Amino acid sequence: MAQDKYEGKSGPLIPDWDSFFYQGTREKNGVHLKVTYEGGSEIGDLTVRNYGGTLKGGGTIHGIAVNVRGQRPLKRPPDAPTVHDFEPKTFWSTFSGATPPALHVFPRDTIRTKTVDAYGRDEHDVPRALPAANPQTGPFYIEGAMPGDTLAVHLTKIRPSRNSTTQYREAIDPSILKPGQPQQKVSNWSHTWTLDREKGIATPDNPSDKLKDFSVKLEPMLGCVSVAPLWNQAIGTSDLGSWGGNLDYNQIREGTTLYLPVYQAGALLTVGDGHARQGDGEITGQGPGDIDGRGIHGGRCSR
Repeated sequence: MAQDKYEGKSGPLIPDWDSFFYQGTREKNGVHLKVTYEGGSEIGDLTVRNYGGTLKGGGTIHGIAVNVRGQRPLKRPPDAPTVHDFEPKTFWSTFSGATPPALHVFPRDTIRTKTVDAYGRDEHDVPRALPAANPQTGPFYIEGAMPGDTLAVHLTKIRPSRNSTTQYREAIDPSILKPGQPQQKVSNWSHTWTLDREKGIATPDNPSDKLKDFSVKLEPMLGCVSVAPLWNQAIGTSDLGSWGGNLDYNQIREGTTLYLPVYQAGALLTVGDGHARQGDGEITGQGPGDIDGRGIHGGRCSR
């Protein structure tokens, strides 16, 4: 702002693919702004006024009448950064900007929370959500996060929340193998594991003689970390994209910092789908060596 001249930038006010730029002057009935894309292509105009710290007004974008409202981000409280202990009550089966925030936090705050397993069961094995893929905890609204920003999610601590888990029973997807390569699917092997959380290992229940002394190290991770995707999309929690989502990457673990583009105000961060351990990839449809679903849930994330 220079005297009565104004200019600025924002994320798209409507579903669009680019940032919006504003330039204009203050007149008797408000601030008149021309709206352009980067490079100067004019796409509309707005007139806004200040009503007690809130901007309100309207105009046209691409020839369509729109109303707009804007306000400054909330100020960080004096005791920030803050640790939030969040007990989830509702879980979500889509990544979506239409999902109402469960908690508002500020940058550098820490969230200590839980997730249910991939089948919607909690740490006591009680159903808390329909058995859709990967019910999500959240979303968490990050004050001040706006489209065009980058959200840094640091995973401080991830721990199992119970003492048993299951492994996905499946043969390798034929498209991964050479044409005609045989494989025999064995459907009656024990796919349950006991987790020794103190020792940090998992051992198979009812193992064969060859596996009776077998154990694997727990490497807990989160299968899903996501922000709300672009536009008005609602995308199932089995999917992934530039917003994050069902990444199922075994490095999304304790100590990792994940960087995600912000597409919606507040980012709307969600987490879910814990794993006790996962191999490199999911060539069976689930992770090879993936002790999934009913094991790793609970953790802490911070922005």
